Order: sequence, then C-alpha cells, then structure tokens
Amino acid sequence: GVFLASIVRSAGGGQIAQTLSWAIFGSSTTVSTYVFDGKVELVAIAFGLAAVFWLFRGFHAQLDRRDAILAGLFGGLATVTKFSLIPTLGLSMAVLLIWRIWAAAEPNGNSVRPAKVVTFAKVAAVMTVFALVAWLPQLLKNSVVFGAPLAPFLGMPEGAAILDQTWFSPEVTRHILAT
Repeated sequence: GVFLASIVRSAGGGQIAQTLSWAIFGSSTTVSTYVFDGKVELVAIAFGLAAVFWLFRGFHAQLDRRDAILAGLFGGLATVTKFSLIPTLGLSMAVLLIWRIWAAAEPNGNSVRPAKVVTFAKVAAVMTVFALVAWLPQLLKNSVVFGAPLAPFLGMPEGAAILDQTWFSPEVTRHILAT
C-alpha cells in the first residue's frame, strides 16, 4: 500500500487519489484471497510495486542511475518470484519508462526525440542488466540442482516437465534440500 500511494503521488495524484489507491488495494479480492492462501503472488506484487516506485521516483526530474538500477533489481526479483510476470511487468516497465522519458520536462521546453530514444535505450539496458543480476542466484541454483537454469519451464528432461508429478517426487525434494 505504501509503494502504491508513493507511485500515485509521484504520478501527480493528490491525497484523495492516494487514499483511493489504498482503498482499492485493501478491498481487492485478489489481495485478500492471496493473503489467506499464502501465495507467492503478494511477494511478486511487492517487488513489482517497488520496481515501479523506483522508476517513478522524482518523476519530473532526470532519471537517476540509482533509480534505474533499483527498478531493474526489483523488477528482476518480481519476475524471479513469479515467472509469469516477465511479459506483463516487462512490457509495463517499458511503457512506463517511455512515458517517464517523454514526459520529463526539459529546461528549454523542446522535445528532442532521437535523444530520448537513446536515453530510453541506455536506461532500459541498465534496468535489464540489473534484472538479470537478480536472476543469477535462481539460474545458478536451478543449474546445480536440476541441470537446467530455467527449470521447471525449460530444459527439463522429457517426462520431468512442470506438469509431471516427478517434479515433486521425494527424491527430487531430498536433492533440493541437500543442495
């Protein structure tokens, strides 16, 4: 909720908009259902909101390198936590980054499109590199434990895919715990 209110404030929302964002977040059946079920989606949501927060921090100023690094790291952590967030969070972050760069006020009021495209490419590259840094422990663990960095989604041997129950066998569980 705090990240959400900060994001709303950074985007220009006043006190009413921030309060409304809290109300929407708190009354969401998705959030309340996941809280009681103990699902990882809430962790991914927290990391994703942190990524958006750092992307929006100081919205009308030049994007700070530290903000881009932290947005990338938190975006990477969100996608490690919930693999299915890669397309949605990735696209959302790209759109928000474009909006931020194009909406940034320039001292002389001119809009130089080629310069903004270069800025987008540089910031997106920094964010991507640091998102990959967040993925390194997961990729290393999966390589050691399963011999496939993107297990259980890609690289698993035939018959050991995510929908096959051999993924959850006692032998696999012992191997995970022993590693």
